[in-house]
Amino acid sequence: MARKLRTINTCSCYRLGTDCGRTTYGIWAPGHDAKAKSYLQKAHRGGESVELDGVEMSARQATDILVPALTGFLYYRPGTLSARFADDDAAMAESAKSVQVKVGRWTYNGLLLGTKVVYATKSGETKEIAVEDAKFVA
Repeated sequence: MARKLRTINTCSCYRLGTDCGRTTYGIWAPGHDAKAKSYLQKAHRGGESVELDGVEMSARQATDILVPALTGFLYYRPGTLSARFADDDAAMAESAKSVQVKVGRWTYNGLLLGTKVVYATKSGETKEIAVEDAKFVA
C-alpha cells in the first residue's frame, strides 16, 4: 500500500511580514493563527494599516483576503455576547454575516447585524431576535 505524501508548507506568518520560520502541514504553525487574529483585531480597533503580501492595506481588507471567516470577529470585544460588535454603526453594517437560526422547530436564513439577527419567516414576515437569544445552526 502506497503512503500518501504530505506537503510541508511555510507558516502563513510570512504573509503578514513576520516570518516566523516555522513549517507546517497546514496553513499556520500551532498557535500562529491565534496570533494573527489578535494582531488583525488590534490593528483594526486602532485604525492602523497592516501589510499583507507586501501590500499596505486596512486590517479589514487583509482579514477578508487572509481569513474571511474571521472578519466578523474583528469587532468582537471580550465580555458579554451583546458586546460582540464595535459601537460604530458603519462597522456593524459592514460586518453583516449570513447565519442560520432555529426558532421553535423551524430553521431560517438570517443576517447577523450587530447585536441582533434579522430573518424572514416562511410567510415573508421580517423578524428580529437578540444574538444572546438566538439558537445558531452550525
